[in-house]
Amino acid sequence: MGVRGVSLAGPVARGLVLLAGGALVAVSITAAVHPHMGLLSFRALVVVPLMAVIVVVALWGRVPAAVGRRLADRGRWLDAGVVPGVAVLGAAASTVAARLIAYGYGWDAHTLMQFARRLHGGFVLEPYAYDYLSLYPNTIAMLAIDRGYLALGDVFGVTPQTVAIAVNGLCLGVTLWIVGRFLRPRVGLRWAVLAQLVVIALVGLSPWMSVPYTDVPAMPFVVGAVALGVRAVDVEVPWRRILFWSGAALSVAVAYIIKSTPAVLLVALVLFALVVALEPTRDRPSRRRRLVRAVVASLGAGAVFAVGSAGLTSLATATSGIDASQVRPDVTPPVMWWLANGMNSKPNPRGGTSYGTYDRAMVEGISGRTPEEATAYARSFIHDRWEGRGAVGTAQFYGAKTVWNWGDGMFWAWGEGGDLLISSPRLSGPAVDVMWSVDNPSGAAYPARADLTQALWLSVLLLTGLGALLGRPRREVLLLALVLLGAAGFTLLFQGRSRYIFVFAPVVVMMCALTLPSLRGRRNGSGADH
Repeated sequence: MGVRGVSLAGPVARGLVLLAGGALVAVSITAAVHPHMGLLSFRALVVVPLMAVIVVVALWGRVPAAVGRRLADRGRWLDAGVVPGVAVLGAAASTVAARLIAYGYGWDAHTLMQFARRLHGGFVLEPYAYDYLSLYPNTIAMLAIDRGYLALGDVFGVTPQTVAIAVNGLCLGVTLWIVGRFLRPRVGLRWAVLAQLVVIALVGLSPWMSVPYTDVPAMPFVVGAVALGVRAVDVEVPWRRILFWSGAALSVAVAYIIKSTPAVLLVALVLFALVVALEPTRDRPSRRRRLVRAVVASLGAGAVFAVGSAGLTSLATATSGIDASQVRPDVTPPVMWWLANGMNSKPNPRGGTSYGTYDRAMVEGISGRTPEEATAYARSFIHDRWEGRGAVGTAQFYGAKTVWNWGDGMFWAWGEGGDLLISSPRLSGPAVDVMWSVDNPSGAAYPARADLTQALWLSVLLLTGLGALLGRPRREVLLLALVLLGAAGFTLLFQGRSRYIFVFAPVVVMMCALTLPSLRGRRNGSGADH
């Protein structure tokens, strides 16, 4: 049995956890019975029975007593070594798998790598490159990272994609270690290891591991911010609280510079501190002190985030090698345009509907316009969509978009650009053939692999939601719920797809591991899962 956390006492805190739980249950069930919501046509007749098996095993399955005794008899060295051991082995195996499936990617990942190659070769970027960077200045950090991949590739005599895969493997290993280290004292060793294995299945074996882009490099900073944020609230020593809180804010800054969506983490951390401070207590002076500390901590976190993100932005710009004077901030789309983009829908390559994804017509619609004109264009687009759909139609659109964003266990793998049509393996051999059969949509084993992964992901969503609704929520669950609500809100309002959820997949697994033992314990009529 793991260490019990502090139960949530406040109605606001419990309400937020219940909201997240209800949303996850609704999404998982809807996605299971609507197999065409995502890029791939998942087979409901396969996915639903698999989900039933996973849920039954999760709620009623037991580790044999003999195995449990053997693990306990191994002593302290096993307790200290299993979590990092699983992280190292899982990262190594995932790196090998990613290397075997490495393919020729397109879209932004290819564009940025081409820019990096040109700069690395000592050439200047063409004007169209600065048009791109002006439109998407958030990609400059990835350009700098690609420059690093090229430099390391020269040192070791390998391709930049090989370096990127190795870095992705390292980031996965750190993510796995943080997940296990965070869960071990809270739910016990077996649940911590099980969570690590689920992360390996969903993230480590994903085709995204072989692509040099923002998702995997941002992941350890996302889970790191969550772990440090919980520690900041748990500790009593002021200087340690400041240290953990600053570390959480800095982790958010790093994740945000690499990838925009983790910005919701800062909001989640601030809300977490304030909601915990407002929990009911008989000692009113103590409550006021907690609230003052929470406000100060929130302001401090905001300052660390602002300074950290500004410094990292300058560092990324300098190391990327671009001429910063040619990046025009007046070309960057306003927030209103991203909201308008989030209301867009169009057919996807598999005959389904994509919600709020990239649309060239919308990019061309603001080309050459001032920020004020672009904002007016976006307002007009939003008005037209609202008038065309009405209140009910808009609600249905956003409901479908939520399920579409969260209901794909493959996280839009092969869905960007023309990857689904043009990709081919860069290596050859029996092992490559096996991986291509399992991990590429044209492979014979891919339908079964995709259905199994889909069942696992939807089961994790369902169990997490049930645990939040029916279990005994604790403080750390509140932060995880706030992060997931933030991610859902971001992808609901702005441009997004299931790949944008990929960076938060370990957070979902962490929340599942925290709530599931309590749910099992309640089912057994006890306070915890023994």
